[in-house]
Amino acid sequence: MNRRSQPTARRVLVSALVPVLVFAVALAMAGCGDDASGAETPAATPATGTTTAATEGAPESDQETAPQVDPLLTAPPFDVRRIRTEPDPDDTEERPCDVAFAEDARDVTDPEASFYPAGTVSHRIVRCAAPSGGGWLELAFADAAASEGVSVGTRLAFRLTSVTRGRQGYPVVSFLRVVGDAPDASGSEEAQNSPENPEGQQAPQVAPGFDFGRLRNEAALARRPQRCAVDFVSELVLLDETARRRAGYPAGTQNRLSAKCLHSDGDSWIDLIFSSDDAARALTVAPGAEITVEIESVDRGFAGRPMVRLAEEP
Repeated sequence: MNRRSQPTARRVLVSALVPVLVFAVALAMAGCGDDASGAETPAATPATGTTTAATEGAPESDQETAPQVDPLLTAPPFDVRRIRTEPDPDDTEERPCDVAFAEDARDVTDPEASFYPAGTVSHRIVRCAAPSGGGWLELAFADAAASEGVSVGTRLAFRLTSVTRGRQGYPVVSFLRVVGDAPDASGSEEAQNSPENPEGQQAPQVAPGFDFGRLRNEAALARRPQRCAVDFVSELVLLDETARRRAGYPAGTQNRLSAKCLHSDGDSWIDLIFSSDDAARALTVAPGAEITVEIESVDRGFAGRPMVRLAEEP
């Protein structure tokens, strides 16, 4: 090959390589769109707000929070008589009351102020229902308007203030809030106007028991246990040491209640006493119950009634 033909050959070679180089560069540029790690690049979120594959399954920070349920709403009904059976009742615990009866609210007067927590402006007596029995409380309100939310069929939350200092000797409690509807909103079983109204309690049918009026004339009957067919039960009373001694109750007596017992010729009354060890058994004494009692005295009980205590459990 002569010298003139050499440039011509180079031009032909370069012309042949140009398409090859262009094709290689195009392939390299196409690969630049892939992530070096091989992971899929998240797509941009569309303006319409549609969730993309990269955000699916992620927690939504703006999702509405579920409403908090008051723990007392699902708590079992509380027998408020328990307060008087506990040697040292907890005054910090929040407890529920299923309202079966409520008196009208009353403003606190100056002479009454010492019986209620500081800041109390009104008070209201309510009866609280429970399957084991009902009891009475005196609610103290720091806000007079709050008392308007208390009605039969509601469940409220309270905290104990005093066991015996209420207007009628009922436990005084601080009203905290209305929790919601009581599980059994009817309140029919406990809807009665007075704790000392025998006609207010509808006792289930029970077979007649012993006539305790016979004890005055038949002293030998006091030496053995007798059966009471309970028709009515009064409020459970907590006795301090002074009241115990004044009434002549045996040492160690903590609580008492009056019970009306049915017999074949009518009814008779007994004064049932409890020590601190068996005070919880007082909650089992209710209309319709059949209890066996041992006679402590024929006539030394409340209002001259027979003083008795529950017989030992077998």
